[in-house]
Amino acid sequence: MSDEEFKAEAPATAAPKKPRAKKTPSPDSTVEREIASPAPAAGDATPPVSSPGTELAVQPDALSDASSTSSTDASAFGAAAAKVSAMIPENVTVKAREIAVDVKDKTSDAVQGLARIINDSAGAIDDNVGPKYGDYARTAAQSVSDAADRLRAKPVDEIAADTREFVRAKPGAALGIAAVSSLVLAKIFGSVFGKKR
Repeated sequence: MSDEEFKAEAPATAAPKKPRAKKTPSPDSTVEREIASPAPAAGDATPPVSSPGTELAVQPDALSDASSTSSTDASAFGAAAAKVSAMIPENVTVKAREIAVDVKDKTSDAVQGLARIINDSAGAIDDNVGPKYGDYARTAAQSVSDAADRLRAKPVDEIAADTREFVRAKPGAALGIAAVSSLVLAKIFGSVFGKKR
C-alpha cells in the first residue's frame, strides 16, 4: 500500500468521536437555568417578569434561591473562620513578644561579644600597625558596645516602630539591607551546615 492510498483510506477508518462527559451542575448554574428558561408552576399566580424586547424572564423564586445560596456561603465562610480562629492560641501576641525580647537580648549579647573581640584585638593592632590604628579599633569597639547597650535598653515595640518608620522613609535602603543580610545569613548557614554530597 502506498502512502497516497493510506492517506486516502485513513479518514474512512478513523475512530468515531466519543461523546463529551456531562458536568455536574453547581447551585449557581441551577439558578442560571431557572432564570434563562422559566417553567411556571401550575398553581403559580405570579407571572414571570420580563424586560421589553427580550425573552428572558426572571422568577421571584430564582432570586430567593440565589440569595439563600449566598447567605449559605457566607455562613459557611463564617464557620470556617471561627474554626481557624479557634485553632490559634489566644496568647499568640504574648508569645511573639517574648520571642522578640529573647531575640533582642541574644542579638545584644552577640554585638557585645563583637565589641570585646575588637577591643581585645586593639593591642595586637597597636603592635603590628601602630598605636593610631589601635585607637581607631578601641573607638570602634566602644561604639559597638554602646549600640549593644542601646539595643538592650530599647523596648521591642519601639524597635518595631523605628523599623517601620525607616522602611517608609528609605525603602531602597531597607531593601538593600534586607538583600545583603539574607546573603550573609545564607553564606553563614551554608558554611555551618555545609553541603554534604
